[in-house]
Amino acid sequence: MKSRNSQITINNKIALIIIGLLTFVPSYAHVRWFVDSSDEVLSFEWTGVYYLLIALAFVFAAVCFAVDRKLSPLYRGAFFNTWPKVDQWRLLAYGCGGTLIWISFENIFLAPNIVITQDLETYLIIQAVCGVALVSSLPPRYSGAFLFVLCFLAMDAVAASLWIDYIFEFIAISIAFCLSHKFPSVALHVLRIGLGIQLMVLAIHNKLMEPALGLEFLTLHPWNFMTMMGLEAFNDLLFVFSAGIAELTFGVLILLGIATRLVIVVVSGFFLMTSILLGLHELVGHVPIIACCLVLFSLGGGESLFSVFTKAVEHIMSPLPVRHAEK
Repeated sequence: MKSRNSQITINNKIALIIIGLLTFVPSYAHVRWFVDSSDEVLSFEWTGVYYLLIALAFVFAAVCFAVDRKLSPLYRGAFFNTWPKVDQWRLLAYGCGGTLIWISFENIFLAPNIVITQDLETYLIIQAVCGVALVSSLPPRYSGAFLFVLCFLAMDAVAASLWIDYIFEFIAISIAFCLSHKFPSVALHVLRIGLGIQLMVLAIHNKLMEPALGLEFLTLHPWNFMTMMGLEAFNDLLFVFSAGIAELTFGVLILLGIATRLVIVVVSGFFLMTSILLGLHELVGHVPIIACCLVLFSLGGGESLFSVFTKAVEHIMSPLPVRHAEK
């Protein structure tokens, strides 16, 4: 009992710290949080460099697959499986709930680029209640149900072109909460697949489909370090394409469950780079994704879809037991 109370005390302290940070710092996340939709229509110049970048993405995926098949014991050790006195699912609830509470006070529903002209106050109240449910001591299945309702409200209130950048992530979190108590392995599968899909959607929707948004972002924040290194041929359009392909590759690997912890470390490195370039306050909008990464890094992403598919095929192809006729 004492150990359980100590765990609750630590988690509550962490929750207060997260909520405090969210109260005092502004937040921006995703390309569409920085720039408005651009009327300019651009397309990528399909030169050899573009195909080389795609090939490099396949090489990275192949390396991750080899690591997952051959070297998995190196990163699946007992060290990752449990962290003393820390409930990873509760930390995920604190991160999501604190974010929802803070943006509600900032008159933001789900994301800054989502604009609701009618009954905004009602949506904000529901969102804040959902956040309180997440950071409270409610069982995860109840807070997950609150978050699930919020997702459907968002889908009903705004166009798909707006909620598509956030909905898969939050639906996965809500389902994972509902399953985490009785079916923790299934919850990890759901969380990993949802995060993978969300990264893929962000890559396609924010970068690959509309490169003009990325170019406008680079105008405000000149991050193209390739030109700074003297590679003038690596223009901003190519930089946007490479960023989109990288994010798409990470999303596919996480979705399939290939070297999940390794990919999570790389993705977290990009978040750290963002915090260095834009300041730590810019990461607040990414708190739910970062918390998902923490859970998957700590507990693992479960069995890969490739392994599940292989076992299913073997089960289907295995010969049926022969029933001997009765004498």
